[in-house]
Amino acid sequence: MKARRSKGFTLVEILIAVLASAIVILAAATCLVIGHRILGKAWRMTILQRDAALVMDMLVRPVKECTSTEIHEGGRTIIVSDRFGSWQSFSFRPEENEIYRQFEEQEPYPMLQSLPRLDTTGPCRVENLIFNVQENRLEIYMELKKDDLITHLASTVTMRNYGL
Repeated sequence: MKARRSKGFTLVEILIAVLASAIVILAAATCLVIGHRILGKAWRMTILQRDAALVMDMLVRPVKECTSTEIHEGGRTIIVSDRFGSWQSFSFRPEENEIYRQFEEQEPYPMLQSLPRLDTTGPCRVENLIFNVQENRLEIYMELKKDDLITHLASTVTMRNYGL
């Protein structure tokens, strides 16, 4: 008598296939979640660095054209004057983690709150800002922080009209 061959899979074979498929799907989902977290952190760091570059640009532009500078409060405030006699100041207020900009006799306003927002998590905070003048060069050191991220930015600016 011939042995009868069964058609299909046994229950054990199906369970092993389901278990192997579940392990592969779980590994793929874990990779996706980790990748999403890394991408989110990289995007937040990009935004923070963009904010730091914008703030640095807002600090550097008037300094390039100034004819004189005054440093106050241990390097936390700088007053720059142009060749027309008008002035503006930049002040770091550590208690508020903010940089304030003031044009002549107008009220100072916070610079970071005026930055365009690419995210909805709120503005970044200035952890440190130091101005240092040497001859016709201004050194600026800035630290910005947002959530668990921090970026450091340093710039040396040559004041083109200094002393004129």
